[in-house]
Amino acid sequence: MKKTIRIFIAALLIACVMPFAYTSANADWFPDDTFATETMPASGLYNPPISIAEVTSADTLESFKNDDLPVQAILSLDENGKVVGENGEEICDLSVALDKYLQKKILPVFRVTETSADAFLTRMKTDRRITDASVTSSSPEAVKKIKSVYPFLRGIIEFDENADVKRAAYIANAAYAQICVLPESTATYDNVRYIQARFKTVWVKADESDRFSIKNCIASGCFGVISENYPLVNSVLGEYAEGISRTPYDVAHRGLPESYNENSVSGTVAAVKAGATHVELDCYLTLDNEIAFMHDAGLARTSTGSGNIEDYTSAQLENFRLNQFSDEKIPLIEDIAQALQGSDVVLVLEIKTKKTAVAEVLAEKLNGKDLADLKTHLTIISFDRNQLAKMKEVLPEIPMADLGGSSSDDLTTILTSSGEYNCAVDYNYGAIDKTKYNRLIARGFIPWTWTYGGEVTVITGLETGNPAMTNNNADALTSIPQKAEVMPTQSSKPEVGKNVKLKVTEYSGRQKTVNGTATDVKDLGGGKYLVMAEYEPSEYYLSAVYHTQSVVVTVASKNKGCSSSVGLYPLALIALFTTLLFASERKFIK
Repeated sequence: MKKTIRIFIAALLIACVMPFAYTSANADWFPDDTFATETMPASGLYNPPISIAEVTSADTLESFKNDDLPVQAILSLDENGKVVGENGEEICDLSVALDKYLQKKILPVFRVTETSADAFLTRMKTDRRITDASVTSSSPEAVKKIKSVYPFLRGIIEFDENADVKRAAYIANAAYAQICVLPESTATYDNVRYIQARFKTVWVKADESDRFSIKNCIASGCFGVISENYPLVNSVLGEYAEGISRTPYDVAHRGLPESYNENSVSGTVAAVKAGATHVELDCYLTLDNEIAFMHDAGLARTSTGSGNIEDYTSAQLENFRLNQFSDEKIPLIEDIAQALQGSDVVLVLEIKTKKTAVAEVLAEKLNGKDLADLKTHLTIISFDRNQLAKMKEVLPEIPMADLGGSSSDDLTTILTSSGEYNCAVDYNYGAIDKTKYNRLIARGFIPWTWTYGGEVTVITGLETGNPAMTNNNADALTSIPQKAEVMPTQSSKPEVGKNVKLKVTEYSGRQKTVNGTATDVKDLGGGKYLVMAEYEPSEYYLSAVYHTQSVVVTVASKNKGCSSSVGLYPLALIALFTTLLFASERKFIK
């Protein structure tokens, strides 16, 4: 009896510590559930970016005593744990900054270097106020060192203008970071979209503390704008009427399951052609360690086979056919990679198998010749956190997302699981309400959501600025504008409130020229202008206004070649001279 009681008590104790056990083997303590009361920016934009203050002096900290606050503030730390300014001058002790100025109204971001990272770790052992916070550095090694011990901190990597943007998401992920910071000069709409398509949030640091620069950052589609002049960021965000600065990712769930076989090559090809930005497919591991695609563990629902897919070798699977809409083979990962080749579409690989050996199999394939190209177009998702843990170990550079959340999850649960497995948040859309959404965005997480069905639902999701939609009708967005940009050549001088020509790119990739309205114009001299614009695609039954980034525009001359008076004048003189000469010659002959 006593033994039974002892066993029961031991089991109870284990159960009590389990929520905390997975946070880190190295952590010497775990934070409570006390979070900052973040102040989200007021804006007409759907899902606007947050404002992040760059603390460069004591004046910046003093400004936090006002009501106009940033969502986050970046505090640069030296080796002594002091907050320093832009030239390395001491501003105050970190304790003063946290207690006197931020006061759990502003989320702190601690900037460290490779040399100050150790000092920060030492401080973390005793300063238990540093919980709802992020750590940032231009050194991935410094961030990884801190995140390895305290995974509940959010990781941020700062890239300069010379960084390879195509590698940014993978560099950040390998350092256990969730956020990439780009300078405005490299934060084009396409670059930001490329990184965020791989589960990494992008913040942009404004090159200048002026209104034009701030608007340019916002229009990049980022989720955070960094500036010393954060009140201006808040003010500019408030200027926007209803509209969007980014369009959502169109994630094709199982391909196009209402028209093509699920998890098939034909469905993948059709989804790519329809304009999907991602294709989400489910995988299992065959008896001979090949990665095969099917939504169910069982073969019967979608193929001519029976039993479980993992009970067969890849060669044996050749005897069965997918048969929902057409007759085709059950694909392996090599088949899907071939179907995606030549496109920018990202494969969202859902790990359905319980065999953790899939991580090593996938790693070997990605490091080989045949699937080398897939490595830069791959993300991983799973409900199984054991698989996420294994993938983090074996393929640390590949971005991942956790599917296992629910509507009952509090912020502590979401952030700890995301931190431990270095995962983005990818929940059922019913599990993310507006409050939870704002709290995640404030902390640098982009909530991806699943699964939407029906053409109307998908289009409505786009209109409300949903960041990413896993859906069964990816072709619903085929003819919808994905991006609008000012054309670099205009026929007349651009003016605020006047029409300018825009190039609109649809999800399918098709492009067309439309009229937009110039919202901001800066005269660069020499007939060149920096122009931003907006565009409302009313023909698509959408009310959302699309906002563009700035483009250098040259006004085309109306006086070209022989069509101009300047060109005709010398020609006319030549013709007159020739006529007179001919006439005089005729008179002389006569």
